[in-house]
Amino acid sequence: MIKSNEKPLNSDKFYNVKIMRGYIAYLKEKCLWPEEKVEHLLELCGYDITFLDSEDNWFDQNLADRFQENIQKMAADKEIAYKVGAYAFSVYARGIFGRLIKGFANPQIFFKNVAKNSMAYSRGAVFTAVRITSTTAVLRSTPVEGCDEKPYQCLNRKGMLEAIPPFFGCKSSQIVENKCFHQGDAYCEYLIEWKSLT
Repeated sequence: MIKSNEKPLNSDKFYNVKIMRGYIAYLKEKCLWPEEKVEHLLELCGYDITFLDSEDNWFDQNLADRFQENIQKMAADKEIAYKVGAYAFSVYARGIFGRLIKGFANPQIFFKNVAKNSMAYSRGAVFTAVRITSTTAVLRSTPVEGCDEKPYQCLNRKGMLEAIPPFFGCKSSQIVENKCFHQGDAYCEYLIEWKSLT
């Protein structure tokens, strides 16, 4: 029983609608979902399609879980979170902002700023750069108190991290999750290695 002055677990709005937009873009382009199917997905989650219109919209863990559960059922793909992670970064990178950062940055600089970049999408975990070199990065993601992050969100993050070196013209040779919150560790920790193709 939750006391009147306590918030229920997962009631905080940790996630920005941009995450959902990444999924929707993937479903439309890669799975060829029509607009009607996207609308049905959101209706199953208790929301209207217009929820996607404003980047001021944030949502809680409960909605994140319903959204993922319905996508997995409708797309019949248990790996979709990972695939969307990689795809979402590539879509983000196609825009004007992506072309601008490509001109003056590299994976090393991007990963150094990962905490700042991630806050525009999620406040459910604290992202920190543990160690960065010209060809490697060790990044740590620690869920915040009150957020019941799920394994699919870890997979989604892993997909995004893997997509970053290729965006900057590098070959992503390896990404390893050394520690995982969902396996009993205090945080998720990723080792990313890459090689320059130039």
